[in-house]
Amino acid sequence: MTPDATLFDLGMTIESVYANANNFALSFQGFYSGVRADFKAFITSYTDDYGSQWSAEQPYGKADPRRQFGHTHRSIQIAWDIPAANINEAEENLRRVSALTQMLYPVYENRGYSEAPDKQRWCIAAPPLIVVKFSNLIKEMKPSSVNLADSSLLSKRFMGATDLPGLICTIEDLSINHNVSPGFFEVGPETLYPKLMQVNCTLTVLHEVSPGILADQYGRPQWDKTFGHNYGVRYGEIDGRDGVSGASDNSLKSAGGVDDILGGGGSE
Repeated sequence: MTPDATLFDLGMTIESVYANANNFALSFQGFYSGVRADFKAFITSYTDDYGSQWSAEQPYGKADPRRQFGHTHRSIQIAWDIPAANINEAEENLRRVSALTQMLYPVYENRGYSEAPDKQRWCIAAPPLIVVKFSNLIKEMKPSSVNLADSSLLSKRFMGATDLPGLICTIEDLSINHNVSPGFFEVGPETLYPKLMQVNCTLTVLHEVSPGILADQYGRPQWDKTFGHNYGVRYGEIDGRDGVSGASDNSLKSAGGVDDILGGGGSE
């Protein structure tokens, strides 16, 4: 993502300028609806969890059960603060949080084949999948889709033209704390804008490309069709180090190091 000088255009405090200049934003976008919400990255907690599911069958007379691998999953717990420097920013914060909550609901479409209110029949058209992006810690884990055989299937498409290079996720839970300690902006009768909101959520990551790297593909261009750099730092050695010149046939390095294997720079 290139720097966006207008991502946060209210308040214009030093953190707004810094977030705009460096793209330090926590961004959410509905995969099908295109609804988007960006927040300044006042991250208070970030946890990345990986887990593997195995089934067990105990043979008679054996000390250990047989283990059958099922799958590996990844989930992210993230929490952040949403402060407001003034009334305008507080109102904008509420809009963005409202947009985020809307993404938890599925997309509906009218199957009644009529715009007349009494003949409309609303059905679920798409689940509430969400694309999430935050710096190099939450980002898409695959190479450019144009390098993949099924690029037309893997590229993200929205109702709009925006393509957020993040992880496709489901939000398992979302909690919003309208912190009463700093108080509220009293805008008018029955209208309060929180000066501080605190949000936390749990994300389940949906993998776009299989992360497995086959043993017979070590050192071959096919590695470009997999991934192993969840945090934007690629590796060229099978022991997880960066690639260097003088590669052997049984490693992930090449004559030009990891950049040659990836067909470009060492980072996205």
